[in-house]
Amino acid sequence: MEKKLDDLLVTQCLFAGNVDVLPLHVGVIANGYGLVIDHCVFFNCKIPVVFWKNDGKTGSRSAMRHSLVYGGYFCGVWTTQGTNGDDFDFHHNIIAATSTIWIREKGSIRNYKASDCIFSHYNKLAGYGSGSLSDSDATSTDFLEMKNVQTTGTVVIEKDQSKRNYLQLAEGSIGSDLKAGLFKR
Repeated sequence: MEKKLDDLLVTQCLFAGNVDVLPLHVGVIANGYGLVIDHCVFFNCKIPVVFWKNDGKTGSRSAMRHSLVYGGYFCGVWTTQGTNGDDFDFHHNIIAATSTIWIREKGSIRNYKASDCIFSHYNKLAGYGSGSLSDSDATSTDFLEMKNVQTTGTVVIEKDQSKRNYLQLAEGSIGSDLKAGLFKR
């Protein structure tokens, strides 16, 4: 596995699954540096995005911004020891109806910042994991500095297929001001 890769931008993509008939285990998983998830929607994915391993050197920033995670039946985001917390840009994301908001690799000592986000309807805010549901343990949230993060309210998803915002925030849902989802305008 190549752990030196750099500069992967995943933008304006919709990843959709269904736990019973079309499971989507991981939407995006990448080794290396500079993985940027921007204006994406992850609907009913087990694990939407995993910022995976690298070779331990300083690399370009990784980021997750303006993205919507709804129905992550394992977690909303997964980081490993290789995901540098000082350079990880995490903002304007909505993670809702999810088992655990943030999973870290077992033994991780990294700290992260989340700003201008909504985390709602979840079982655990944070956990440790190593790849399977049984390995996920609840953990302290001391590693996560949250600034302007809302943890209450109901996120509503548009289910009318004829609408432009299908499988994204319904008009008037909380979080509309965050501009999370496929469209940049």
